[in-house]
Amino acid sequence: MAVADSGVKPLQNAMKMAKVAIQLDAGNKHKVRKDDEAVRL
Repeated sequence: MAVADSGVKPLQNAMKMAKVAIQLDAGNKHKVRKDDEAVRL
């Protein structure tokens, strides 16, 4: 079980981080787009 857990946990952590990142990105989309435009100019 320990070997399986060590293989699954990093994947679960990565998926959790990805979910959080997606949620943050969705929440900040307007802000991020404005920042991108400012950087391009």
